Amino acid sequence: MSTMLKLLLLASPLAIAAALPGPAPVGALLADQPLAEYFPASTVAYVEAPAAGALFDREAFDQLLDAAEVRGILDSATRGRIQGGILLATLFAGGDPFELAGHLAHDGVALGVAPAKGWGRSKPSWGLVLRGDDPAVLEAALDRAFAELEQRFDAVGQLGQPHATERGVDLWMLGEDLALGRHGATLFAASGRGFLDELLARAAEGGESLATRPGFDLPAGDVALWLDRMGTAGLGGDNAKLAMLGEAVHLPQVQFLLGAGMAELAGASTFGFGLDLSPTGVALELIGHSPEERTGLAPSAPGPAPRLDSAASMGGATLHRDLAAIVDRRNELFAPELQPKFNKALGDLALLFGGMEIDEDLLPAIGPWIELGVAELDFTGLPAPDLPLPGLVAIFEVDPTRERNLIAGFQTAVSISNTERAQNGEPPFTLLLGLEGETTVSSGHLPLPADGEPVDTDYNLAPACAFRDGVLVLGTHEAIVRAALRDLARHEVEATTTAAIFERVHLSGPPLAALVDSSREYLVMQAILEDGKTREEAVTETLLLRTILASLESATLELDHRGDDLVLGLDLRLIEAIGAPTTEPR
Repeated sequence: MSTMLKLLLLASPLAIAAALPGPAPVGALLADQPLAEYFPASTVAYVEAPAAGALFDREAFDQLLDAAEVRGILDSATRGRIQGGILLATLFAGGDPFELAGHLAHDGVALGVAPAKGWGRSKPSWGLVLRGDDPAVLEAALDRAFAELEQRFDAVGQLGQPHATERGVDLWMLGEDLALGRHGATLFAASGRGFLDELLARAAEGGESLATRPGFDLPAGDVALWLDRMGTAGLGGDNAKLAMLGEAVHLPQVQFLLGAGMAELAGASTFGFGLDLSPTGVALELIGHSPEERTGLAPSAPGPAPRLDSAASMGGATLHRDLAAIVDRRNELFAPELQPKFNKALGDLALLFGGMEIDEDLLPAIGPWIELGVAELDFTGLPAPDLPLPGLVAIFEVDPTRERNLIAGFQTAVSISNTERAQNGEPPFTLLLGLEGETTVSSGHLPLPADGEPVDTDYNLAPACAFRDGVLVLGTHEAIVRAALRDLARHEVEATTTAAIFERVHLSGPPLAALVDSSREYLVMQAILEDGKTREEAVTETLLLRTILASLESATLELDHRGDDLVLGLDLRLIEAIGAPTTEPR
């Protein structure tokens, strides 16, 4: 049985009824009870779709398949297999599986997992609540599922009637590890009778539950998930690794690359995750509640407003990295065996900056906010590489008294690079000075190739830096540094400010799709040589990447530091609504 078919069967009401059994409710259920109130406070992992029925929209699903096939994301053979699976699910369900699932999950679906301790089990316990809108639909679905099971396992007549009825709930026990309960249009399922009784008691009587547990909080969304980081260690297996996320603040690679905010987010005591779907995009939100260690390295005050426009046409970022504080507290934050590497790095940097004390003189002079930009390079008047790559620029605040040290460090770095290039028989960079307005730009350029010689990717690199009114601009190419200087001048006139305390990364889909187009053959060859893929596989994957990027208007990732909790949000915006007409070729 194919994976796609299995997924389709799991999405059908038959599979939901047959594969997710559990105990039954008690008497008259509480009206409009929040789903989380069914589950005990010992639950450590929980997911719910409060209006799951609305997600089973056959028309929207067919439009999604149409759009995916037209855009080249889905080939006709795969679509045929999906449609065949839907047909098979229709036979099992006795009708349209989307319509049936919509009825069965109309008022929500919730799944919770608790450690084995206290439930008389050696394995974690789980429970499921499936709330529908029509008791007759649920009864018919269960009858059909039970009839199939009786025939398959030669157990005719064993499931046709409930094994017991208690407090108005019909109960079925399918072995020691599977219990089902039906009350009206609500189905309860659990890994055993003990956990089922917990669900049913709260269904009828209310009381202390996961919803009343301190630290429980779900973001709004079509699908929401909650996780107790430390509690998952009690589930055993790889889940115990989640308990180790609190060590992220003590990893240099996390602090320098991902930042203090992401390190602290990883150490949150509980997580809430929300997913919102719409025809025009996807929004995800991850909330880290009560991080166990706040280092003080994350931002506590707003940074500068974004200033890069043309120099960030493909994407950009605003990041907080308090390098001076990280280095100053290295003995406290990081393991003793890492300290020699810090000392070596500081010594190497001291050589670039004429023997300066990096940790005492240079790093404290550099502001913690860094803005990055990625843009196409302008090779006007210069040889254009056969594979033109985008340029990267970084801007950050610097004490003006350190301008000369930083410019000298840049020039020294180019000189050291030239020494290495000479040893490898490669041509050196020539240091040049120019003006952008009244700002001096220092840059390194390779000598022009002779007529007819190929222009390789080395020409993507023309390192440059400039200093403007206390802002250092450092880039991979002179053109993007000049673009950044023009952006800075424009924003000085606008005097834009912000009160937000967040880090942000954003990407623009169409120019990235154009980049994939221009470097398609290079990406295909790289996949063949480095990943061992066939040419057909490499071409298919490259075209798929290009298609996805061409459909994506923007992707924005933000980490909000304003409250006691850390909130990470991802927003994906599509150029066209899902299912809308498109001019993309098949």
